[in-house]
Amino acid sequence: MSEVLAPLRSDLIIRKQSIAHQNSYIAIIKDPVKKKYFRFEEEEYFVLSQFDNKKTAQEIAELYNRQFYDNLTGTDIEEFVSSIRSNDLLEKDLSELNTFLYEQLKEERKSKIRQAKGSALYFRVPLIDPDVFFFKVMPYIKWFWAKPCIMIMNFFMISAVIVLINNSADVKVGMAHIFDFSSQSVFQLFVLWATVMSVIAIHELGHGLTCRRFGGECHEIGFLFMFFNPCMYANVNDAWLFENKRHQLYVTFAGCFIEFLVGSIAVYVWVLTQKGAFINMLAFKVIVVCFFSAIFMNFNPLMKFDGYFALSDYLEMPNLRDRSKEYFSYLISTKIFRLKKEFDILTKREQWILGIFGFLVTIYMINVMTGLVFLAGGFLISQFHGFGLIILCIIIYKFFGRMFGKLINFIRLIMTEHKSFFSKPIVRMVGFTFIIGLICGFIFYPLPQHLELSATLEPYKQTIIRAHEAGYVERVEINKLAYKENEYILVQTSPEIVAQLEDIEIDMRSNDQLQQAALAKGDAAELLKLKKIRQKLTDAQNDLKRRQANLTLSAPFDGIFETNLNALAHTILKPGDEVGQFINTYVYKVLIDILERDIEGIKPGTRAFFVLNTQPDEYFSGQVIAISPLHTMKGIARFYKVRVKFPNKNMSLREGMSGTVFLEIGKYTYLHRVIRWLKKTIRLDLQL
Repeated sequence: MSEVLAPLRSDLIIRKQSIAHQNSYIAIIKDPVKKKYFRFEEEEYFVLSQFDNKKTAQEIAELYNRQFYDNLTGTDIEEFVSSIRSNDLLEKDLSELNTFLYEQLKEERKSKIRQAKGSALYFRVPLIDPDVFFFKVMPYIKWFWAKPCIMIMNFFMISAVIVLINNSADVKVGMAHIFDFSSQSVFQLFVLWATVMSVIAIHELGHGLTCRRFGGECHEIGFLFMFFNPCMYANVNDAWLFENKRHQLYVTFAGCFIEFLVGSIAVYVWVLTQKGAFINMLAFKVIVVCFFSAIFMNFNPLMKFDGYFALSDYLEMPNLRDRSKEYFSYLISTKIFRLKKEFDILTKREQWILGIFGFLVTIYMINVMTGLVFLAGGFLISQFHGFGLIILCIIIYKFFGRMFGKLINFIRLIMTEHKSFFSKPIVRMVGFTFIIGLICGFIFYPLPQHLELSATLEPYKQTIIRAHEAGYVERVEINKLAYKENEYILVQTSPEIVAQLEDIEIDMRSNDQLQQAALAKGDAAELLKLKKIRQKLTDAQNDLKRRQANLTLSAPFDGIFETNLNALAHTILKPGDEVGQFINTYVYKVLIDILERDIEGIKPGTRAFFVLNTQPDEYFSGQVIAISPLHTMKGIARFYKVRVKFPNKNMSLREGMSGTVFLEIGKYTYLHRVIRWLKKTIRLDLQL
């Protein structure tokens, strides 16, 4: 006779949740000892509910078959029971209980060691158990989740967003400064880091407190390092026990909500405080961290942040990320490479969701990991050279080692499954030809190569306009924002110059009369003397006319003034008085240092492209205009200054904007690129 089955442990916490699109339910079971959660479908929980120390496996199978019109056997039930026992969910007798408690103590010791372990990409360190604090403080802050309070905060956050949009120009300038880490001091970087960590801590408190508000517990808050990015986390898995699905979503979005609220408060602090003050700069950092990190990170469903968990809860598909990657791998294996592989039975809805999400996650993660490798590689090689290359190789192994291993095993599996196909002579010939073509292309086929350098824009031409003569400003061209070359800027008048010109004209008429009289008398000496006086008067007249022309100030080239000229109207300017800074905004230049070994492919006329840090999707075309014949030394390396100009066709460029310059330095094969890269990587004093 089969033995009766022990019931579920009495201390387990069980919650049922309905699934709307399937007209069924799932059961979530929490193990309060191990703090683990288990999810069972309706059919599985029906079997569990029959464990009562009275029924055998065969009897439960018969009940199941009557309920769900299936044909399970007692053996099937026993296999299911073995998996339940392995998770310690069933009641135990005294001897088993003692063993269980002993094993539990060992597990707790091991868990303390394992808690701070993880992969290079996902590293977690628990810090505190805040549940007692949350329990004590909750009666005093329950009003925070009341509907009127939520509505008020929503209106407040919307108003802050409107204020932020109205100040979008200042926001763009501030963001360009924040993300230009090279221009910031150590203290500023520390303040930015402290701001990030403080906002993240508030974010996690929002999750934990909301979980406690709706009846859950939060026993763990700690640090999380994901892709080397410092984060924090709050263990709010108790939200899985909530029968109300909305409460689960409230817990998921609570972190972003409180983050937006803090950012909205910072918006008004930023607007109402003096620019340049510490509180003003700190408020702007809070704005950037709260708003932009929430939008681009926490709401991103392709990474395991709030957006992902909200999507998983909404679709009612737990473990969505891992299942979707496995299903996408299954589709690639079976549909493209025709391999024999099995997967769980899925509905059409699940197939579409897992397939699409698996594709998006795979592409996204490849891009993120590749971008991180290039970012880390550029920094490590530029700072540590050969040693940096070694560190980069270790990072690549950590990032892609397991992936490469799986790829090689996958290729072997394909070769094994389709051995008859790959053994055909024509297939081998095509494969051999393809490999030879790749090698030849690597060695012989040239492709355009760009040199990539960081730079900051400067005006191509700029000068200070000064008054040449003393005079009264009669007219100012105040209605123009920009001036073309030789267009007048302002007009002065000088009564002194006008009076001197009138006196000279009178003297010149008198001189003409005297010359006629001397000519009539035949006095040659007097006539010669008068002609010399006339020449001096003419020279003086020309000088006065030149000075009078200088009273009209014109634009030396196409450009604009930095300052408003309205204040100069109806004033008196003295010689040398500054009118304003005049800048050519139609063309900008950058000065970049080029390593001696890279200068060979650069000459005047070489094409260049400039990409702004704040607008990475747009580029500006330009060309090299000059290369300095003199060099500067940095350590043992020799550099040359190269000047590159960029026309400002759509007037998007501004002085001081930073970005990346790409110079077309010619066409090279991949082999030549590798050789050049190695030369740039290995220390100069070790090269022959």
